[in-house]
Amino acid sequence: MANSSVKSSVKVNSFNFLFLICFSVYIFLTLNPWFTWYIPFKILFVLFIFLLFFLYCLSLRGKIYLKKRNLYFIFLFTILIIYTYLIKKNLSLSNVFLCFYMVFPFFIYFSIDFYSKVYIKNLIIKMFSFVLFISFLLYLVIVFMKVSIPYSVLMHPEKNAYSTSFKNYFLLIIYNMPFRFQSIFTEPGHLGMILSFLLYLGKYDFKKKENIIFLICSLFTFSLASYLLIFAGMYIYSLSKTKHIFRNVLFLVFFLVVCFLAMNQYYKNNPDTLISKLIFSRLQFHEKTGISGNNRTAYSFNEKYLKLTFKDKIWGLGAKGFSEYFDLTGTSYKTYIAEYGYIGLFLIFLTFGVYALKYRSKYVIGCFLLYALSFLQRPYILWPIETYLFLLTIDLNTTKEITKK
Repeated sequence: MANSSVKSSVKVNSFNFLFLICFSVYIFLTLNPWFTWYIPFKILFVLFIFLLFFLYCLSLRGKIYLKKRNLYFIFLFTILIIYTYLIKKNLSLSNVFLCFYMVFPFFIYFSIDFYSKVYIKNLIIKMFSFVLFISFLLYLVIVFMKVSIPYSVLMHPEKNAYSTSFKNYFLLIIYNMPFRFQSIFTEPGHLGMILSFLLYLGKYDFKKKENIIFLICSLFTFSLASYLLIFAGMYIYSLSKTKHIFRNVLFLVFFLVVCFLAMNQYYKNNPDTLISKLIFSRLQFHEKTGISGNNRTAYSFNEKYLKLTFKDKIWGLGAKGFSEYFDLTGTSYKTYIAEYGYIGLFLIFLTFGVYALKYRSKYVIGCFLLYALSFLQRPYILWPIETYLFLLTIDLNTTKEITKK
């Protein structure tokens, strides 16, 4: 009933509907499915900016829902983007385009009404659930049932990061670890991270088939980070709905100790199983990193990172200095600090933290904590799909009209 009431409250004309589809597809494509790898950035920029602006003007017909309280977020976000892509990189025409490409859709997002955001959220969920359902069936048939299906060979344009070819089954791509499910996207870890956010957005309601699809697909990414984010998100969400926080924290500590001991024992007894190799082996003690799974950055990177001066960590090395100083990198909060400094980190938490904390909601604060945890291992908060899911999670759960959905 709640869902139908939401839909009936939206006055959707043909232009508005096309605009919402275009905006949702834009967000979906920023997760970089394989068919976008070789599309030049400028073509994507011109296409989506033109379509969004054109349909935006036709759909609104002079009605703009931009609230004054959101102007400061647009301002802070613009400062953050300029700092990230112009000050710390270089003042080139392509980077100026990139800044506009990042900021302009946010202005549009904050200019549309509440129910249009509901439509965007629903369209994103439907796109992901449809694509993942089809690709997961293909994955089961090819990987586990060993059925031979014709495929094409696909190379990623970033050959230094992805040196070997992908097997391309159109709605499924497989890299050098075939058991790790990645659907049509670049990495299993990328997909797993986004699915953890979609599950939080869906409030872990497993009565809905989309959330079941998201959970199953995330499990088969065999991404330790994804598992931790899903577990952390579920626990944070449960804390937001209870008054017995201290008791729940004690239970969590006990539960984690028991799970760790059980997984460690399983690994010792069954070291050659798939889950032992991909997950449990990464929880074993390592003399250099603490645990084997703490490998988001190479040991050589960590050594050089420790040698950075305090000034370097404050201001960051910038794109050029970063590439000259580090040979092997990776992705973690350390790489972000090394390139953009504590100033960049401060701008990140100022922009997104103030936006979340202004609502004074346990659920919203939990959302911010989940994204902060994700930032520790992949500092991708400026990735459009991650940013928009963050905003949708907050905006659609701070209005009573959507809480029952």
